[in-house]
Amino acid sequence: VPDNINNVQVYVNGLLRLSGSDSDYTATLSPTASIVFTGAGIPQSGSIVQAVYVTGSSDSSGGSGGGTSDAWQRAGTTVRLVNIDDLVGIGTASPEAKLEVSKDVDPNDDLNDPTDYQLVLRHGAQTNNKSAGIGFTVETAAENIGAAIIHNRDGNFSQGNLQFYTKNSTTDTADPELAMTITNAQRVGIGVSTPAAKLEIEVADSDNLAGVLIDSDETGGHYAFEVDAESTSNPAAYIHGYGTLLEQDISSGYGLKVTRDIAEGGSNPLVEIHDDNTNNTQTSLKVRQDGSGDIINLFDGSTEVFTVVDGGNTGIGTASPNEQLTVEGVLSLDETSAPSATS
Repeated sequence: VPDNINNVQVYVNGLLRLSGSDSDYTATLSPTASIVFTGAGIPQSGSIVQAVYVTGSSDSSGGSGGGTSDAWQRAGTTVRLVNIDDLVGIGTASPEAKLEVSKDVDPNDDLNDPTDYQLVLRHGAQTNNKSAGIGFTVETAAENIGAAIIHNRDGNFSQGNLQFYTKNSTTDTADPELAMTITNAQRVGIGVSTPAAKLEIEVADSDNLAGVLIDSDETGGHYAFEVDAESTSNPAAYIHGYGTLLEQDISSGYGLKVTRDIAEGGSNPLVEIHDDNTNNTQTSLKVRQDGSGDIINLFDGSTEVFTVVDGGNTGIGTASPNEQLTVEGVLSLDETSAPSATS
C-alpha cells in the first residue's frame, strides 16, 4: 500500500488518467486504498486498469517517474500540456514531433492484431454505420476540418470502407466533401461513394475539367497507358460518347496502328467499321491527306497491290500510277470473256 496517494498513477488501456475530477477518478488510502471511477470516466467493460506506485516527479523540468504531474493541467474536461512547447512521446523518451508514438512492432506481422500497430483509432460501438477517423485542419477557428480520413463500418467485425474527404469551400464551418472511397471489395471511387468497378471516376458537369489526364514524360520504351485484358467475349476497351480523337504530335510514330499476330482461322476482320443506322446519310470512312505523301497503300504481304498517290492517281499492281487509273497486269472487264491483253 503506498504511503502517498499522489504517488499513484492510473492507466486505462495504457492511457494515463488524471485524478481529482468527477469525469475521471478519485483515489484514497483511507479507510482502504481504493480508486473510484465515476461518471464519464468509468472504463468500458473489458478495459485494462493499472495502478502504478512511483517515486520522484514527472514535472516539465525533466524529473523521472512521478506521482504529481505539473507537465499537465486539467480545466474541466480538457487536459493539456502546461508548457505548450513540450513534445509528447509515447514509447520514446526523445520525441521529435509534437506527438510521437513509437513501438517496435510491425502491422504486417498480423494485420488483424491491434497490438501490432503503433496507433489504433477505435469507435466504442459494435453497430453498422458507425465510424472512426482522423481530421486535419490549419485554422484557429473552431469546427473547420479541412480534410479527413474516415473508416465506416458496414458489416460485422469492423468490415467497412475507407473514405477521404477534402474541403472545397471557404465558408466558416462548412463540411469537407467526399473525395475518394476505397470499399471493402477493394473498389476505388473518385467522386463517387459506391464505385461499380475496380476504379470509377465521376466528373460532375459543374467540375468543368477532364476526367483523366496522364502526363507521361518518360522518353524510354514504356507506355503511358496499357490495357491487358483476358476476356474472350468483350473488347479490351469500350469508348462511347461524342467520339474518339487520336492525335500524333511526336514524329516517327503512328497516329493509329492496329496489329494482330494470331495463327487461327475465322472470318473476323482485323478492322471493322460499321455505321449502324439505316437513316444515316453521312460518310462512313474519310481519308484526307493535306501533305504530299500517298493517300492509301494496300499491301499483300510485302507487295503493294493498291495505291492512291498524292493528287488522286490510283494504281492497281503499281505503286507509281501515272494516270487517274493505272493497272499493271491482266485486266478482266467481263468474267465470261478471256483477257485479251496486258498493259
